[in-house]
Amino acid sequence: MSGRLGRTLRVLIWVMPIALLVIFVLGREFLGGSAGWASVLAFAFSPAVLVALYLPVVVATFDRRARDAGSLRRAFTWTTIGWWYACAVGVIVSIPDGGDSGDRLSPLMTWTGISDSASEVIAVCMLGALAVALAASLVAATAGVVASRRIGQGPTARSEQP
Repeated sequence: MSGRLGRTLRVLIWVMPIALLVIFVLGREFLGGSAGWASVLAFAFSPAVLVALYLPVVVATFDRRARDAGSLRRAFTWTTIGWWYACAVGVIVSIPDGGDSGDRLSPLMTWTGISDSASEVIAVCMLGALAVALAASLVAATAGVVASRRIGQGPTARSEQP
């Protein structure tokens, strides 16, 4: 991705993991759901979750060509958008919660009136999609780094040739 969109996405890849985690911990009530034990567990495991979410982003910073262009590679961009979507839909909206006083509704259950088990199925499917998208994002970031460091390619190799 190049141009203004690429530069915008280059900033968003650093902001979105924290924003998604904050929305999951604090924003479920604003979306119509309730905050219970899922929010407590998300807060407790947030350092490990942030490491997992930032790993592809950190790897992508070593992509010389994309960094010099001030943009991101297309494959990395789309896989990253994929896990943003899976995280937003699967984790924030559809995971039903529980508390000391019994089951609590997810925002999706509040909005649509679907059952607890249907919301759980959607959550599990989206968590699987999140894992696949994160893995694909890491592979795309690694492929970009490898491509930018091949001998005979890249900005330094071109400038050294007579």
